[in-house]
Amino acid sequence: MTVRRVLSVIETLGRGGAERLLVTQHRHLDPKRFATQVVALFEPTPLAEELADCGVSVVRMALPGPRSLPIAVARLRSVLRQWRPDVVHTHLYYANIAGRLAARGLAPVFTTLHNPDYSFEDPGTIRFRAKKWLDRKTGRGLTSRFIAVSSHVKRDFESHLGFQDIEVLHNFIDVDEVTGGVAAADREGQRRRLGVATDELLVLHVGRLHAQKGQDLLLRALARLQDGPGSWRAVFVGAGETRGLEALASSLDLTERVVWAGPVNDVRPFYAAADVFAFPSRYEAFGIALLEAMAAGLPSVVSDAEGIAEVITSETALTARVDDVQHLAERLANLLTDRDLRRALGAAAIVRAHRFDVGVQLPKLEGWYLDA
Repeated sequence: MTVRRVLSVIETLGRGGAERLLVTQHRHLDPKRFATQVVALFEPTPLAEELADCGVSVVRMALPGPRSLPIAVARLRSVLRQWRPDVVHTHLYYANIAGRLAARGLAPVFTTLHNPDYSFEDPGTIRFRAKKWLDRKTGRGLTSRFIAVSSHVKRDFESHLGFQDIEVLHNFIDVDEVTGGVAAADREGQRRRLGVATDELLVLHVGRLHAQKGQDLLLRALARLQDGPGSWRAVFVGAGETRGLEALASSLDLTERVVWAGPVNDVRPFYAAADVFAFPSRYEAFGIALLEAMAAGLPSVVSDAEGIAEVITSETALTARVDDVQHLAERLANLLTDRDLRRALGAAAIVRAHRFDVGVQLPKLEGWYLDA
């Protein structure tokens, strides 16, 4: 049997959604059919150890940042000449550009499109227009296959860059890994560590602390429930600057009810401890944290952003209008006061999550690698 050599290129190996997806993919690729290597252009690289644990060689270039792109291209081309991959698979903007330029004439390039970058993140600057031009130029001329993590992301790149024939391969997780970790977690112990009383319900949010994720909306919605449904606390898990959000929580008199957990290595104990998951993003490509929460059996309140709509159904989550604090508060109140509704949504969420299991989604990508 011929073994296909796949070289993946990514900006960093931090704990973002694209990085977690890459780790899940490499853990489950059939080693009898694929040899793999990963190149990370920049720091941080905490997930490199997880890749090494599953036998994947990782090249950490540790370049200082995007200004080092020409150096990245030269070094990456040297790696390609030495390792001679059959496919180069790129992830995230600077890795996409570097991978496409380095692989020219050496190997076909696949690019996974992870975010609706051009619909929501365009500040209108000359620098951004230059980045967009470079993405379009290298994408159209040097990329063999585009893969979008959702139909929403596909439409973004079709509309703004004119990319054609984009395949959709939804983000995936290892459902058994999530459910096993949740089942093994000490729910009551984790709740005690978070300061959650026995009679309190715990609202969980997981995501980088950024305006996109709507943590400010969630705080304002929770403030409207202070005199409402029962006793509750909220915990926010994710990397980012907390000062602005903590100040907002203080101004809303929420300081005693909110826990800032920061970035964590293993989110599963938090899923085990929670009763409700909140995901009020202003925009979203797909939502791996939401999918994990569903696999953990958590009922969710989510925004009706386009990418999220591809993950959930009306049987698995309650939706609130994007940027509508009052609607979000009402939906949270619905879940916090209705135990039967929480149970029904949580049970349906587990079933739905299996549609996005790695065992269901990954064979499609393996087929593309074999056809390259």
